[in-house]
This record gives sequence, C-alpha cells and structure tokens, in this order.
Amino acid sequence: MATQIIFHHEDLQRVSLPDFLRPYWVVEQGTPLPPTSELGGEVPARVDHGRWLVDCPDGCRNAIIVSQSEPYFICTVCGSEENDGRWYTVVFPRDKARIETELLKRPARKAFEAGTRNWVPGETVAMVRRENREHGIG
Repeated sequence: MATQIIFHHEDLQRVSLPDFLRPYWVVEQGTPLPPTSELGGEVPARVDHGRWLVDCPDGCRNAIIVSQSEPYFICTVCGSEENDGRWYTVVFPRDKARIETELLKRPARKAFEAGTRNWVPGETVAMVRRENREHGIG
C-alpha cells in the first residue's frame, strides 16, 4: 500500500461508499440505506493519520474514511438522526491539494503509521508549513 497519498475511501475499498456502508446501516438501523440524493447539511473533512475522515456531528463518536468522488457522509451508528436520517455533503478545504502536499512531507513508515499526518478545519497551509519547519521537515 502506498505511503505517499492521503487516503480516501476509494483508495482502500473496491466498492462505492454507499455500497460499503449499506450492510452496516442495515444491521444498525434495520432499514434500507437512504439514497445519496437525500442530502441535508454539510460536514467538514479532516485528516487523521493520513486518511480523510468525517466525524459524526451528533457526537456518537463514529467516524468514517470519506470519498473524494462521492463526498457524502451518513452515520451508520446513530443513523444521522440529527439530520433526519439524510446524507451530509462532505466539505473538503479549499486548499486541499496544498495541505496534502505539506502533510506528505511528514514521514510515514507504512500507510496507517502516518501518525503525524493530521489536519483539522481551521488550520491554514501556512500553519501546517510552520509546524513542519518546527519539526525539521522542509
């Protein structure tokens, strides 16, 4: 598995995000997975250990690796009740490519051992660059 990318769902799974989540939804919610055309609200993506994630905004502590090509999120654990069981649109940062470039300068022995490749909404490219310099990373 490559270590020089910030991972999205499609980098790790061979099925679409809805197809991947469907069995978890059915087990947890006992209903068919809503179609992605049923959207409501937005949730920000973040990077954790080199993976683009979205945290459940309801606070149930669930998070999933999100898709760049299908930027949607629905919580299979709580059913996104706070969003009436609808999918959210995932919002990636405007400077996504530049953030990834800076994060990829940070070392990683293996794909999911990228413990320093983290970013949260509100951090700027300049902040990530400064943090890199503070740790001796060019």
